[in-house]
This record gives sequence, C-alpha cells and structure tokens, in this order.
Amino acid sequence: MILSRFSKHNSRSIKALVEEPEFRSIRVYELTLKGRFSRYFRQLPNYTQSYYWDDIAAGEYHDGVQCQDVMSLTYADASFDLVISSDVFEHVRHPLAGFREIARVLKHGGIHCWTVPALDPVRRKTIYKVDTSGSTDVFIEPPHYHTDGQGGRSLVYTEFGTDIFEQIQQLGMDTEIIRAPSQNENIARVITFLSVKRSAG
Repeated sequence: MILSRFSKHNSRSIKALVEEPEFRSIRVYELTLKGRFSRYFRQLPNYTQSYYWDDIAAGEYHDGVQCQDVMSLTYADASFDLVISSDVFEHVRHPLAGFREIARVLKHGGIHCWTVPALDPVRRKTIYKVDTSGSTDVFIEPPHYHTDGQGGRSLVYTEFGTDIFEQIQQLGMDTEIIRAPSQNENIARVITFLSVKRSAG
C-alpha cells in the first residue's frame, strides 16, 4: 500500500522506496518502538518515531525515541505527510481522540496507514471492552492484554468494527480497507486501513 501510494519510480520494496528522492522529501511519523518499517525509515531525513511511556513527559526522549501520547500529540498542525500505526489503537484509552490528533497533524491529502487486530471480513460494530467515561477504567469484559514493545503487556480497550469509519469521517478523513493480494487464504484475510485527510475546500 505504501509503495503504491508513494513510489514515483515503481519501487518494489520499502528498502528501494526510501532511496527515492521524492519519498525522502516527505515527513513520516511512525508510532512504534520496533515497527516493521522503522529499520528502513530511520534512514529518512524527515522521519519521526515515538512510543508512549507513562512516566516520561510528552516530547522527551528515551533511548533515542520520543515519548508521545497519541491522544494529545505535541506536534504542530499539518506536520506530516504519512502517519503509520501498527496495532496501536486497540490500546488507546480514547481512540477517537487519537484519530482526531492524527487528523490534526496530517497535511491535507496526507495518509494514516493503520492496523488493528482485525481480519476480513471486518465486524460491523465496534466493541468497547472497557468503560472509560470516568477517570478510572471499569471493565465491561474480562481484561485482555497484548504484549507491548518492551516485553510487557498492554490492555486492549477496543475491538474495532467498520462503524468507526463514520466517526473518522467526521474528523475530515475518508477510510478504506486494503486487502492483502494473496492466493493464501489466511494471508488474504489480513487487512490494512487507510485514512486519507480530505483536501481543504
């Protein structure tokens, strides 16, 4: 997906894409500690990488990685052309606040490429597993955790359905599902979500 959207020279790998002058000129933000793209994107002059630590101030660095809370990013409006988040938003306490922040920091026409644990066909209705209406989490379902980027565990707040697209649309972004082209049935069910910020006017 990133190749088809950003390559100007028919690059067939991320390794080749990061050598393209046009791609090297854009601003890329990835919410990850050890993402599958980060080892290539670190070569880019305008690449920003972040992770969330609850004991480090937003904008500060830890082991060379900036601390950011996606619900309240410290970046200026329209800072990035491409934002990538891989299996992040299911762990965000207020995911719509996170999507709102992504929309804010993206340039018009910019892309948020994101994944959550979902396979094709995607459920219609989003399931909120934790009541976050107050200051304290109240479990609606037994708590479920995923391994985080440091070998610990991270609480799953949400299982997303396609109804989230309507809420993201209200933030000025249109979302589509990108399916993996494969003859392998299991691989073909793997999906990526693509949210594009609508141009001004």
